[in-house]
Amino acid sequence: SNALVGQISRKSETRTHASPPTLADLHAADSALRMNISDGEAMRRRLFARVLRFRRGATALGMNLIKTLFPTQQFGPLTPRAAERMARVLLASGIKTAAVHGHRAGGVAFLIRADMSAGDIDRAIHALSAARVPVASLGAAS
Repeated sequence: SNALVGQISRKSETRTHASPPTLADLHAADSALRMNISDGEAMRRRLFARVLRFRRGATALGMNLIKTLFPTQQFGPLTPRAAERMARVLLASGIKTAAVHGHRAGGVAFLIRADMSAGDIDRAIHALSAARVPVASLGAAS
């Protein structure tokens, strides 16, 4: 048994301690599963509608969105400095985003949630319009 533990310890690539889920974790998982059974389809339809609304609004502003219907909507490329600036300006408007840094360029990502209203999406688009960066900031970082 000690030899087996030693062998696993030497060959394993995982070096973290994993605790069992807490009672709170189990209750949260149970609640999420129950919600999925009762409201999951409606929530997914609402989420899809919010993503489409966001994409239409951002496209109307001329923003270059990555082509995906996944709830994380990212646009760019922006220089890292421009992405950070835009994320700060949006945060000052109450819109939480994430500046994304890639190897050559960055962008700004929005997470669209099913519990967002159409008005929430419209406010994000309005803030995005006000936060747009100059064309000189677009493109890959040098």
